[in-house]
Amino acid sequence: MHMLIRTLLIAAAAGMVSGCLPGTVAVAEPTLARIADDQNATRTLLDENNRTQTALLARLDAMEKELESARQYDKRLHAMQRRLVNEFKEMGALCRLPMALDAQTKPAQSTPAPGKLVIGAVERVYLAPPGNYFKARIDTGATTSSLDATNIQRFERDGDDWVRFDLILADSDKPVTLERRLERTVTIIQSNEDNGERRPVIALELVIGSVVQKAEFTLSDRSHMDYSLLIGRNVLKDLMIVDVALKNNAPPVLPPELEEEVVHE
Repeated sequence: MHMLIRTLLIAAAAGMVSGCLPGTVAVAEPTLARIADDQNATRTLLDENNRTQTALLARLDAMEKELESARQYDKRLHAMQRRLVNEFKEMGALCRLPMALDAQTKPAQSTPAPGKLVIGAVERVYLAPPGNYFKARIDTGATTSSLDATNIQRFERDGDDWVRFDLILADSDKPVTLERRLERTVTIIQSNEDNGERRPVIALELVIGSVVQKAEFTLSDRSHMDYSLLIGRNVLKDLMIVDVALKNNAPPVLPPELEEEVVHE
């Protein structure tokens, strides 16, 4: 009897000790389930964050494209505005159209202001040098007159800045080379340009009708224009009135000293 009780006590003690040894702790099944649920929730949250980040990056890329498109549109709009301004300048002479005319049957009748020469939208103009006649368009919208020139080269002479350039005369295909002292340089902004073009300015003697004066001209390639010479406000101011209904109303009257310099009629 004593032996049976002793055996039972030894067995019970051994079971209690084995339950306390490392590596023998049993984890309850509900705890493992909660851990798995937490892991799944974390994965779901990470996936959601990744999707949100991808959507934000896509939206940011779309916004950058929209911003670039807006910049391009703004540049096109700015260029269009400059082009319209230049077109209005080209039509500037129309602003001087006489209001007193019979639109049905009669051409415009201009009453010249005292002491002022009435000229048309197109006039024959004499320039010296080169001692030649040019067909010129009169433009009240242009600040400075302009002359068609190619092979424009700047150089120095006796400490001054000079310009060498070629002119194509109306009655000849061969260029005439001129050299004139540089008066100044101006920047002209065209409708299809952003930065503008720097043009040299030279002085030539000019005759329209009976008016003889020394005037400034910008030099530029006007080969794509209908007229190689453009007369602007620097020539017209205080001396002439423009009637765009007229053409060749004031043929040049050369003084004797200029008649000797005529190269071509």
